[in-house]
Amino acid sequence: MGHSPVWYKQAVIAALIINPLVYLTLGPFAAGWLILAEFIATLTLAIKCFPLLPGGIIAFQAIVLLQMATPEAVTKEIEHNMPIILLVLFLVTAVTLMKELLIFSFTKLILGIRNKTTVALLFSVAGALMSAMLDALTVISVVVVVLTGLHTTYQNTISVLGQQLEKLTPEQKQIFEYHRDDGAQFDAFLRSIAMHAAVGTMLGGILTLVGEPQNLLIGELMGWSFVEFFLIMAPVTLPVTFSGFVVCILLEKSKWLDYGTEMPYRVRTVLEIEAAKLAKKRTKNDTSVLLVQALGAILLVAGLVAHTYPPFLVGLGVLIFVTISNGVTEEHHIGEAIKESAAFSMVLAVFFAVVAMIHQQHLFDPVTQWIMSFEGKQRLLAYYASTGGLSSISDNVFVASLYITDAKTLYDSGQITRAEFDQIAIAINTGTNIPSISTPNGQAAFLFLLMSVLATKHIQLSYLRMLVLALPYAVVTTIVGFAGIWFFL
Repeated sequence: MGHSPVWYKQAVIAALIINPLVYLTLGPFAAGWLILAEFIATLTLAIKCFPLLPGGIIAFQAIVLLQMATPEAVTKEIEHNMPIILLVLFLVTAVTLMKELLIFSFTKLILGIRNKTTVALLFSVAGALMSAMLDALTVISVVVVVLTGLHTTYQNTISVLGQQLEKLTPEQKQIFEYHRDDGAQFDAFLRSIAMHAAVGTMLGGILTLVGEPQNLLIGELMGWSFVEFFLIMAPVTLPVTFSGFVVCILLEKSKWLDYGTEMPYRVRTVLEIEAAKLAKKRTKNDTSVLLVQALGAILLVAGLVAHTYPPFLVGLGVLIFVTISNGVTEEHHIGEAIKESAAFSMVLAVFFAVVAMIHQQHLFDPVTQWIMSFEGKQRLLAYYASTGGLSSISDNVFVASLYITDAKTLYDSGQITRAEFDQIAIAINTGTNIPSISTPNGQAAFLFLLMSVLATKHIQLSYLRMLVLALPYAVVTTIVGFAGIWFFL
């Protein structure tokens, strides 16, 4: 575990010792919940050590040593979620290979709009609109690339100034002298933008059949078309989306938590100067690179919106198009772009192994039994609350699949009517989408942001900090979702 703290290494060793003891004394059910808590703890401490290492060893102990899930179950869970893993691998890499275009476009946008509330709302709305038609992971990967580029540009400039102190102008000396305070404020600015965009992916993703994987899963099982899905979900999802935008504005105006932090004027000056330098140095070849990447972005959006091919295949095609059109022939160029997405793909594989353990040990069965003790609207609210809570600690696609399958069994056996089945489907879908933003591991886009270099190395966006920053959104949107189910279903 490299340079991670000694206490962290000792905690992992202690967990590996305690888990078998709990398994032998209290049984696999208790051990399963303990291992799930330990895995979540590794995500919480992602800044201390990349979760693949501690989380992976704990998961492998559960699967191989304690045999809490069969290899076949793990394989089946990973195969079931392979489209998500491949999507991360190819789509995120394709977006990374278009970073010059993204940084160029969004730098102009951020520097051109000086009102922070407007910038924040723009990122939130853009995240929502794009996620409604594309994929939340694609959207958040764009945000990560853009904000990482801005942060790196500023830090590189400060590094150069530090090497030329004697030659600096008074203005440059001032920039260097205040870079610590300005850097911390700039980090807070970028954190708030990243969080607004991440929440925006949920606000838009709940609206359409293709917005989130569980939407498509539930929609296809229910036999709903694209338009039917939107109209059936709208009484709950539209108020939630609108309330999210209102929260965005209120947070920026109130300057609560990290929100409302402005970009320091010295940082803005640095970025404007660097943007002007790049514009002057831009050659015809640089312009052609931007044009090719712009065409690649158009093809990416068109391919994802059309849904003719799986998203990962669209990403692979655009990846090939952008690299071959820009004359890239070196393996390391693509290797650099794929590093972050490959590492996150491995974390996802471990996560799905833990999900297989949850499934085989029936960890969620008591919750299911609790739900069935209610009737009418109370049962719908129980579905909403329980799927939201479980999605916050597990895979929301897995939770949606589990609960909608159980509901279909009730419908097929005649225990519920079609109208009740429709209402339960709405409660399950909104439950797995909305309350799950209360934790970073509740949404794949949130988890990707948490694992990114932007969060861990640049803006210090830890699990706990993300939890706190998401809290106002989670509380308001969850309550609005509750109200929508109570009054409109």
